[in-house]
Amino acid sequence: NNDVEYGVDGDGIEYDPSTGRVEAAMDMLLGYTPAGQQRRAFLLSNADGRNLLHLACSRGDLRLLEYLIERGEDIPGMKISKALDAKDKFGYTPFLA
Repeated sequence: NNDVEYGVDGDGIEYDPSTGRVEAAMDMLLGYTPAGQQRRAFLLSNADGRNLLHLACSRGDLRLLEYLIERGEDIPGMKISKALDAKDKFGYTPFLA
């Protein structure tokens, strides 16, 4: 349905990438998260162990992937390579999702 911008499917959040609302939501989440906890918030995962990078890659959303990598690099103590190497419960990293 083209009228739906957000919803939930089996993999997590489904959205219209042209709205930029996921990026705004991530900025808001990290903006309200104490600096020492931002890395943990960025690496949150769903029940299948997929983080936001997994979801962006599995949907082929290059814009969101670029945003997450750039935003992740700004988080104190965050090693974006760790997030990119994270495996879901099936053993897939984001780029293999």
